[in-house]
Amino acid sequence: METYKTEKVLSLVGAIIGAVAFVVILIVGLVFGALGAMGGSGGLVASAVVAIIFALVSFILGFVATGKLKKGEKSGGIIAIIAAVLALIACIVGFIFAAGWTLIASFALYLTAGIMVLAKKAPAQAPPTE
Repeated sequence: METYKTEKVLSLVGAIIGAVAFVVILIVGLVFGALGAMGGSGGLVASAVVAIIFALVSFILGFVATGKLKKGEKSGGIIAIIAAVLALIACIVGFIFAAGWTLIASFALYLTAGIMVLAKKAPAQAPPTE
């Protein structure tokens, strides 16, 4: 069983930052969404809703990835990369009108953790002695 201590910490910090960013995105997105709805701009409401949903799923997957890495499962790296992609989409969609820029650090941490897990080689086995 491999240990992913550094990767687990990166994923956990990314998930915590993602959770805080989700709260910020939710508040800012609701304010701008309400203003957009009063002004008749459906695109503004839709971008805020998409950013909120993707940020929520991203930080939940970040915590799932942390749990998998704590158990030593390599699938946690794949989940961390998926969380990074979702955080990037939320960041792009809601960059201005939903404060999506708050997910940049979370995206970087998830991506780094996922790449480190997938790039880690198994330790070499000692040849059997006779």
